[in-house]
Amino acid sequence: EELLLNLKQDDPAIRLLRGRIQVQKGDGPGALALLEPLLAKHPKGMDLEVRRSLAEAYLLANRPADTVKLLTGKTGNHPALVLLLGRAQHRAGDAAGALATLKPLASKLPADSSKVGDPRPAVGIAVEYGSILVEGGHAAEAVPVLEQATRLYSASKDAWQALGKAYDAVGRKDDAIKARKQAEQITLASNRPPQPTQAAAQRPGAPPPAAAAPAGGVDVNPQLPPEIQEAVTLTAQNRFPEALAKVRAVLAKSPNAPAARALELRLLLRLNRTDEALRINEESLRQRPNDADLVYVHGAIQIARKNWAAAEKDLRHALELNPEQLGAMSDLAVLLINQGRKAEAKTLLQKVLAINPNDQTAASNLKALEQGGGQGPKK
Repeated sequence: EELLLNLKQDDPAIRLLRGRIQVQKGDGPGALALLEPLLAKHPKGMDLEVRRSLAEAYLLANRPADTVKLLTGKTGNHPALVLLLGRAQHRAGDAAGALATLKPLASKLPADSSKVGDPRPAVGIAVEYGSILVEGGHAAEAVPVLEQATRLYSASKDAWQALGKAYDAVGRKDDAIKARKQAEQITLASNRPPQPTQAAAQRPGAPPPAAAAPAGGVDVNPQLPPEIQEAVTLTAQNRFPEALAKVRAVLAKSPNAPAARALELRLLLRLNRTDEALRINEESLRQRPNDADLVYVHGAIQIARKNWAAAEKDLRHALELNPEQLGAMSDLAVLLINQGRKAEAKTLLQKVLAINPNDQTAASNLKALEQGGGQGPKK
């Protein structure tokens, strides 16, 4: 953004980049102010990126009907545009239209991830398609699509959550529990930085945080590479430098491995290397600005840096992108408790427990809040 300030502002490429920045910030109206005029006049070679960026801006501004109008007949063979159109149709209340848009690609998911460079766009389409089927009472049709999505990209928390809902709807309760457990493992083992709000509770005038419970055994995800499983075990033993070395050995061979990258951020926060964590997180956000987990991690890093207002903004944005992002809910609740905003904090903690009744930390914090105790929130 600073670099662009000194460049020609009426250049279409510069305007597009400025609009993309606003999309990454979650500022739909700000992005629209830059991108809508650009739609009327831009080089032909920029059309795909202009439409994609403008479509994302319309969704951020809660204008799904405009996204539909923009993309209808213009998606071609681009999965990202197909997903945006289907998502917009869904949000605009046209479930049948969304299914028709997404089905051609959802029904042709690759058999394995080696057939595609990046499985995430295909999995995103499958998750959206499957979720609409479940909502419409066609969960039996959704199950095989969502099962294939989890095989294609086993690190997708959204795919496992959607599959859990589909299993519930068809009466496969045990399978639903396993799917939700898998989603929970991905969140806890890969995406959630530990104890970021201990720093938050140290703000002037805030109550001190309670000590975290001692770490017990480690529930290692067997689908993770052996090196990452070992790193998770080392992390639980507080051997953070050794764990980081293991993770970075994996990243040297596979720079885009999601579980390794997420665990790297978690370890950097443990080691109080927040500047390094922030740089890595923001590099990922440039590629995936609407990834709720990455936005949440950005907020957790801001907490560690004691940037309370920025942290709250990130956590709220993460919840806009994914209303069931448990880490963002929990951390925002603790921030609010420390600021005396207890009513909203209570609502957030109740929602966490409605999604995951086994979250003992949320249960403890809610109990303390309801009893009006003086002890600070636990992380």
